[in-house]
Amino acid sequence: MLKSSFRLSHNIILFSLQILLLIGVVMSSVYFVLKPDFLNYAFAIPTDQVTAVLSTWALPTYPKGISDIISDFASNMFYSDSGANKIVRLEPTTNMITEWTLPDNSSKPVGIAFDSTTGNIYFADSGANKIGRLVPTTNVITEWNIDKSPLALSVTPGGSIYYIDDVGGMGRLG
Repeated sequence: MLKSSFRLSHNIILFSLQILLLIGVVMSSVYFVLKPDFLNYAFAIPTDQVTAVLSTWALPTYPKGISDIISDFASNMFYSDSGANKIVRLEPTTNMITEWTLPDNSSKPVGIAFDSTTGNIYFADSGANKIGRLVPTTNVITEWNIDKSPLALSVTPGGSIYYIDDVGGMGRLG
């Protein structure tokens, strides 16, 4: 739900950003979440404005381990929360937040990537040594076991999934 929207001068934004943890730059906005010792809010600051409009959304689950934020074709924002064992989507145009809890209780999703060929979301599950796929349109989560703990992943324009593991190796799924 949209918490608030207001205008800030350039100097106040620069000062305010000192208390924010930058999660990612996506499309025409910069997205942030407050550090865990503050409140749980997500912020969007359009990058093409000198005086920005700051929009905030209250997050339904207190963020415990956010490492990445990505967007899909519709500019919906996705992030993985390793502390809460969830993948979360924020739809800024409708203010809808959707959370998917991962099926394995030992999961720790630490990386997230968007597959532009299918619209699916892939995640690195370091707690269960898996690579996972979320199909947002059907809410189906599929996971594949791998030998090591994945720390980050990327999906190529052709749909190949590459990951980095916790012992310095790189692998490809499929």
